[in-house]
Amino acid sequence: MHSFVVYVDEAGDEGFAFSRGSSEWFVLSAVVTRRQSDLETVKLVDRVRSRLNKPPRANLHFRDMRHQQRLVLVEEISKARLRAVSVLVHKPSIQEPENFTERFRLYFYSARLLLERTSWLCRDRRRADDGDGSAKILFSNRSSMSYEELREYLRHLERLSSAQDIRIDWTVVRPAARAPDDGFADRGCGRQ
Repeated sequence: MHSFVVYVDEAGDEGFAFSRGSSEWFVLSAVVTRRQSDLETVKLVDRVRSRLNKPPRANLHFRDMRHQQRLVLVEEISKARLRAVSVLVHKPSIQEPENFTERFRLYFYSARLLLERTSWLCRDRRRADDGDGSAKILFSNRSSMSYEELREYLRHLERLSSAQDIRIDWTVVRPAARAPDDGFADRGCGRQ
């Protein structure tokens, strides 16, 4: 049984056409909870919706909230038993942007960096009496992206790890897992 649950979502876009509206930043973030306290995270979202008089299952987008609504969300998060890990990419600073024009290349590379850091956090916070130390990773729903492609990219990184500087802790991140509850899933965590 996994020890952690990791929810991954993004902000910004992967494009480099800044004069036509591409965002300057691409952000990939994870919320990390212990499996045992994961239900508290779900209840946190429910509490925020209730406090903001939003219907159940309504999307909560920070950018669409007024200042007072944001304070409610931040207050609830500050009291929660969770950690956040983020990778922020300032796209105009990338020296060779052509390396990231292939479909989902920037997302996959950012996911690699995020999973490295997330796996270190989980590795360093393991408890002997709390699961096997692995993480169930839930990516937000991206309708145009194949999560099997992402899983294959991670398998590829795992095969290259001994020869290259890939620092994901594979005892935490298990891309070979297949069933939704065995460590890697593509559910709409960012759309709840």
